[in-house]
Amino acid sequence: MKLTGKTVLIVGGAGFLGSHLAEGFLGQGASVRVFDVFSSGSRANLASIEKEIEFIRGDANCYDQVRKAAKGVDVIIHTAFPMPLCDRSLENQHVATGIVGLFNCLRSAYEENAFFVYSSSISVYGIQEYTPIDEKHPVHPLLLYGATKLAGEYYCDVMYRNYDLPLVILRFSDLYGPRCARLSAPLAFLLNCLQDEPIIIKGGGKQVRTYTYIKDAVDATILAVCSEKARGEVINVAGDESISIYDLANLAQDVTGKSPGLIILDDSEDIRQYRIDNRKAKQLLNFYPQVKMSEGLKLTWDWLQENYSYYL
Repeated sequence: MKLTGKTVLIVGGAGFLGSHLAEGFLGQGASVRVFDVFSSGSRANLASIEKEIEFIRGDANCYDQVRKAAKGVDVIIHTAFPMPLCDRSLENQHVATGIVGLFNCLRSAYEENAFFVYSSSISVYGIQEYTPIDEKHPVHPLLLYGATKLAGEYYCDVMYRNYDLPLVILRFSDLYGPRCARLSAPLAFLLNCLQDEPIIIKGGGKQVRTYTYIKDAVDATILAVCSEKARGEVINVAGDESISIYDLANLAQDVTGKSPGLIILDDSEDIRQYRIDNRKAKQLLNFYPQVKMSEGLKLTWDWLQENYSYYL
């Protein structure tokens, strides 16, 4: 699919991933329509492109609103999930947005004959049974968030197999970068450095993550929309580098030139070793991550120094 002249609807487009996707697809010549309810997203995330996009305020849980927003589009990208509001409590799981909202988007894509992108997560895998974790790895989510994402994948699979809805499922691996409202380790550690406060390491520090800079995630999504080989596939989207949380904390200090020190909490050990295999994305999409961890941290650090109020 060539994007020039196409209309792309980004559901959750005022959030972290969604707003960067809006910028990316605009850069490819597509018309961009953003649909968001502002539960965790912000219109400020779209400030640089606000005059170039169509914006619709609405709730993905309302089918009529989604259907109206989807009228005439060629691509629907589902990114709607308020990650910054989600924790491990039973009260803050946002299942309706993750399932009902997704189904409304799938149904609308089917009725518009639009290509569909589901932004899933490597959280569907749970505790690793082997590494690197490829797309054939068993899925046994550890967190309810991962269970919600996995349920969404099943909906997508049925829509693809039984309703011939063209789609792709992208399992994003620990995204980070400017405008990331969720305080995952990269942002939290950079904020510690900015505030000259000790970096708090939970889970022992030996746990491993494969972080993915937001620009690489956007590039992978664009490639997935444009590639016929991606149809019906489940694809890991991950950076090339895996790093322990302890090493990430030290790298944050190196990148920022700050030395606030580390505090390793003596709490329950995190045994997750999320070394994510991205070879399928390379083979099917010709996706090769461009931003190394040190570079991504530096770009995020530069942005953070100018936008500290974002987290106040």
